[in-house]
Amino acid sequence: MVEAEANLANYILTPAGAETICANSEKNEDNQFELEIAEKNQISPDTIMFKFKSPNADWLSGLPLCQHLKLFKKLEGEDEFISRMYTPVSPITQKGTIDFVIKCYPKTEEFPNGGQMGAYLASLNVGDKVLMEGPMGKITYVGNGDFNIRGKGTRKVSKLGLLAGGSGLTPLYSVLNALYLSKDTHVKQCHMLYSNKTDADVLMRQELDAINADASAPHIRVTHTITRATEDSAASNVLRGRANIEMLRSLEGFPAPGDDVLIAMCGPKSFNDACKTFLLENGYTEEMIFP
Repeated sequence: MVEAEANLANYILTPAGAETICANSEKNEDNQFELEIAEKNQISPDTIMFKFKSPNADWLSGLPLCQHLKLFKKLEGEDEFISRMYTPVSPITQKGTIDFVIKCYPKTEEFPNGGQMGAYLASLNVGDKVLMEGPMGKITYVGNGDFNIRGKGTRKVSKLGLLAGGSGLTPLYSVLNALYLSKDTHVKQCHMLYSNKTDADVLMRQELDAINADASAPHIRVTHTITRATEDSAASNVLRGRANIEMLRSLEGFPAPGDDVLIAMCGPKSFNDACKTFLLENGYTEEMIFP
């Protein structure tokens, strides 16, 4: 019991009174702060891992699980900013730095400007600073199976389904990884279905597959589905095709509708809309689904 409580405190909740980046960084009049890029590593052709340095090496992030920081870029020659929300992939126990995995979408005929925020971040160098604000978000996991959801109150969950699409992985990864590291036993089933167009688009592949392969955590599983796959994968946890209800029903441990169930989704709007539609058509209720 003592070990379980310690793990909960370490990986789920920031200790009360702890100094944190979010609370203790020097803020401007808009409650924004700057962090310096400490490391920048290209982990795929269009994806970069950024490590930002805290003003104090002993500070935690202070970011509740599933929540985000808003990053800003000032538009050239204007007094306006563009911004995007990003969720760290580093555990809340990490001191002195905070890590983000960010897709930097290239310019295409369909999107001639590409991903403006990602392109801006990709242009920066180690030592440059980025303006941020947060924490922000409508949902957070506080341990003991309790998810606090804005507008819905607290939902007690023992069976958790996670539907991630593309770069929407990171908020869901934060809770999946925290459940894994903390050995939280209140959530008795957790299965993530992670959808991408190609194998090359999969983020955090090594980390996800390590969790999935760990026999000491059989209640936490990760399955990939590749929508543009031309042939079946040799890996047992890789499917092909778009997420659908038949796919979910085939996944061992993916929760069926129930009073103790939460299905959390994060991905492009088209992905979220499609998932919510087939969930609602097959016995899941609004109370069981986020968002």
